[in-house]
Amino acid sequence: MNRFAVLLAVVFTVVALWCGGWFFGAWWIRDQIGRQAFGAPAIGCAELAIAGLPFRFDITCTGTRLGGGDVTMDIAELRASVLVYNPTFTEIFAKGPAVLSDAFSGASYRLDWESLKASVRLDWTALERASLVADGLVLSDSVLDVTEMARARHLELHALGAAGALGMDKRNLRVFARIENAELGLFDDPVEVKASALVNEWPADIRQWTGPGSLQAWAVDGGSLEIEEAALATGKLSAGLSGTLAPDGGGLVNGKLVLTSRGVGPLLRDFLAAPLAGALLGPEDETGTARQTLVFSHSVLRAGIVPLIELPPLF
Repeated sequence: MNRFAVLLAVVFTVVALWCGGWFFGAWWIRDQIGRQAFGAPAIGCAELAIAGLPFRFDITCTGTRLGGGDVTMDIAELRASVLVYNPTFTEIFAKGPAVLSDAFSGASYRLDWESLKASVRLDWTALERASLVADGLVLSDSVLDVTEMARARHLELHALGAAGALGMDKRNLRVFARIENAELGLFDDPVEVKASALVNEWPADIRQWTGPGSLQAWAVDGGSLEIEEAALATGKLSAGLSGTLAPDGGGLVNGKLVLTSRGVGPLLRDFLAAPLAGALLGPEDETGTARQTLVFSHSVLRAGIVPLIELPPLF
């Protein structure tokens, strides 16, 4: 056998093994998605297609249904793309609309968008980064007819995981959000929202995020939510929140928040009695800026000695 024939045999063997591996991977993906239709949360596709041979898995789920029981979300199409040689990075694209329905209450909400894409990068089973970017969002009430409730020109959500000194089983999860040029019926001017927070002692393994008792396990391990910034601005009105919250082993929230606002009082008094609105916002200084320290103790929110609201246990 000459060298050329040997080379052809080697090439043919490598190509056959590679294609065989791709078809096995496509079968495994289809099988996992099929199993997830009976999982929690459930994911189902009216039509599932997998393409991309030889270097990608392009997974298209048409007629996507997420959730189960009374609450479901239907999305026209989800498409995910994964490189065979880089399986820990996934890009996701969505076509609208998405319809969130609650069969118990009869509520139905529709979300349309011009573009929506997301990406997830893993360090095997640990999250390195997840991002979602959307433009031209329109939220509508769709119970009887499609009635617009709100819209936003741009939305971004990002989550970054870093092991740091916590070891391999825990990570600090840093979360960022931004909404630009939103239109809400409550405000006359466009609304800008930005937020950043740190979730401490979060499980590194994403398989532990949705399991039974995952939130309680995080609380028992000393988990907490550090709100670095949560700010809203529209016209002459602005509000900002910062502080740290932590659930105890019984699911009750404890912590302290600092609320800073300007021009919110007149709007808030349309919904709350004046004394309660004043207790929530706190006194104003000479610049018209109000500051108040809010304390959560066993899920009861207080401004000073005034109880404002009580939250149900988280678990």
